[in-house]
Order: sequence, then C-alpha cells, then structure tokens
Amino acid sequence: MKKTKEKLLKEKKKIDEQLRALELSEEYVEVKELGIKIIKTQKFNGKKYAEIIQEVGEEKIATNKILQDLRNISFDSKWKKYPFMKKFWVFVPNKDKQSKKNGKAARFVADSGYAYLGCGRVSDGSDSDLGVFLFEKLEKKQ
Repeated sequence: MKKTKEKLLKEKKKIDEQLRALELSEEYVEVKELGIKIIKTQKFNGKKYAEIIQEVGEEKIATNKILQDLRNISFDSKWKKYPFMKKFWVFVPNKDKQSKKNGKAARFVADSGYAYLGCGRVSDGSDSDLGVFLFEKLEKKQ
C-alpha cells in the first residue's frame, strides 16, 4: 500500500509529539517535599508568554511560590539538591488581577544571592533568557 505525503506528514507529527513528550518526561525531577515534579531546565526561552500559555497551559507553569519554596530547599542543601534553582529568569502565572487585566506578565528572577518578582512588561514581550519551569503534581499513592 502506497502512503500519501499527507499520511506520512500526519505520522511524522504524531512521532514528533511522542518524542517531545518522552524528552520532557526524562527532564523532570520529583520534589516530594512539595508534592510535585518539576522540569530541570527552563523551557520556551525567547517565546512570548501568550505563546507559551497557548502551547502548554498556564496551570503547568511553576508559580512564584513553588519556585521560592524550591529555592529554599535548594539553599538549605547548599544548592546540591536542585542546582538548576540557583540562577534563572522566568515567567510565572500572574496572581495580580489588575496587572493581568492590563496585559502585564509576571517575571521571577533569581540568582545565588537574591530573588525578585516583578510585573513591569507587557505579556507579549520576550527575551532569549526568559522562559518557564513546567511542573506537575505527583500522584498520591493509596
């Protein structure tokens, strides 16, 4: 049976999606203290926040609270436990309704000596260093 170009492209798209899912799953680390698993590297660097939300959904993007808690755990272990938390610059879901209504995107910047949450740019801004950390809740064992 001869496959058409259209069929092959559909199969390729499906395989590409499966490869991406596998690649992402291998990059997650479990954080039992927080009941989550989080990706070890920032994703979607250089994309606009609206594009990222459209692709993965805001509920999968690590919040400022999650990142702060994870940094505290990492700091207590002298950055050995989660070294990827030492320095980053990422979008986080914007909890301030007025800023969100005005199209502002929240950003969380962290370095080994400080952390800063800001909400000053429009959500369609981007930067090659700016990305997101994806997370999922761990399934509770019965």
